[in-house]
Amino acid sequence: MNKSVLPFLLASLFLCLKLAAAPIPIPFQLAGNMIVIQASVNGTSGNFILDTGSPNVILNSTYFKGFADTYSDPEVTDIHGAVSTVLSYDIDQLLLTGTELPQQRALVLDLKQLEKARNMPILGIIGYSAISSFEIMFDFEHKQLFLSPLRKNGTYLDDTTATLLPSDTFDLKMCGHIPSVLVHLKGKTLRLGIDSGSEINILDATTLKKQKLTILATDSLLLRSISSQQLVVPVGSTSGLSINNWEPNKMRVIVVDLKYIRAQISPDLDGLLGTPFLQKEKIAINYKRKKLYLWREK
Repeated sequence: MNKSVLPFLLASLFLCLKLAAAPIPIPFQLAGNMIVIQASVNGTSGNFILDTGSPNVILNSTYFKGFADTYSDPEVTDIHGAVSTVLSYDIDQLLLTGTELPQQRALVLDLKQLEKARNMPILGIIGYSAISSFEIMFDFEHKQLFLSPLRKNGTYLDDTTATLLPSDTFDLKMCGHIPSVLVHLKGKTLRLGIDSGSEINILDATTLKKQKLTILATDSLLLRSISSQQLVVPVGSTSGLSINNWEPNKMRVIVVDLKYIRAQISPDLDGLLGTPFLQKEKIAINYKRKKLYLWREK
């Protein structure tokens, strides 16, 4: 029986952030494998998806009325290609667990398919533009995120945060707005982006063919976009995948042609590590230092 997963979103970037004073704890719930947090935009509060794969804050046209921006041509892209009818929206107030983030330009599009798939009202998507000045830690055991504000050099504004030393540190490379890490799989080296908006790990079909890598399909999955498009894709698993000396447990992975995503970001991106990867350990991303931190249980 096919299951469904909704992919990440990509859009043009508008950004104007002001740092908060201290680390911000953010409780979340899971809808499928999507991270759902509570936020408020211009006084309208409700459920938002945390999607680090989206450069912008994206708002649902059911709840927010956008306008056509004559000075830019915003575009949202997923694995099925471009999504039409994208409008702009000026955020005067964005509140995240009581903390106000600065004004910014958001995008507005129809998210009815996303709401239908998750059977809940979804006001929008919190993307990279809202969190890029922070270090973000994912703690799935306690269903909590932590946003630690950073100085320009990537060190913590709150000095007490520096006493929490990670077990491992890995280098990241920014592919557009998506942080990526080098992984080793069956003797090959791949560059995979880290995307909290992807409900499953994804490998690019073209890359696998060039690298002569084979993922044994054990199942199939119906991949849905924010529009009405659907695609049946093979599902397999990764064993022996490692990041330096860390070998996460076997993870499910789908194989998809990521040509639309690679065209928007970088041809160096060979796939995406989604929420199943972030659930493996307590993981943090420091955007300014370009580091991935890992806290292993002793």
